[in-house]
Amino acid sequence: GANSLGDIMHFKNTLLVSFLIAMLGGCAAPRAVEEFTRLPAVEYKINKTKSIDLGFDNAWDKAVQSLSSTFYTINNIEKNSRIINVSFRLNEPTKYIDCGISNRVITYKKEPREFEYETAGNANYSYLWNTDRGFHIWTNAKRNSSLSGVANIYFNPINKTKTSITVNINYLLKTKLSGNNYSYRNSGEYLFDSNFSDVIETEITTNTPSEFGGNNPDVTCKSMQVLEEQLITILTSA
Repeated sequence: GANSLGDIMHFKNTLLVSFLIAMLGGCAAPRAVEEFTRLPAVEYKINKTKSIDLGFDNAWDKAVQSLSSTFYTINNIEKNSRIINVSFRLNEPTKYIDCGISNRVITYKKEPREFEYETAGNANYSYLWNTDRGFHIWTNAKRNSSLSGVANIYFNPINKTKTSITVNINYLLKTKLSGNNYSYRNSGEYLFDSNFSDVIETEITTNTPSEFGGNNPDVTCKSMQVLEEQLITILTSA
């Protein structure tokens, strides 16, 4: 559920949470404190259109030939509409999508543990949160991310010897979350532990950033324009 999602639990860029963690011997509990900060995604220049010194027919034939030797899957070719549609699946989202950087420091028994990770990528980390019933939770979490999407390539004949090519990509960032919750009362009394798992899907386009999971205004994900530039290079290089 939403209470186990870590980043989604925090609605401020800096959050200080403290609660008591029970000691194994059942004695007085030491205090654990978390400091959470987030660096937002940076700005990226959108450059998705480039002209090639070829007429439409030659530019089209070259693009089809070039794409057939890449990792892209050609889904649809409509020469009359001047559109090629391709799809892709990638295992390293942080090369292409920027959702910012999360940093968590949990101090327990005067010993700090720091977790810093790119929000769009894979990570193992811990965080603290509270329930509506007043329980305090220490969570150990793992996230695995993957990226897929489709690209629409548009050909616009400028004249008999020049064609403009534009790339628009729709991304789907899929983040699988799993881990363990350890629950305590205000007094520090240990209650129970539980497992959780969830999948968060974030849709992003070349032109439009998106909230992480579609409903988290504090985390914005953007295309880094890497895949757009790679496609343009493939389509227009000599």
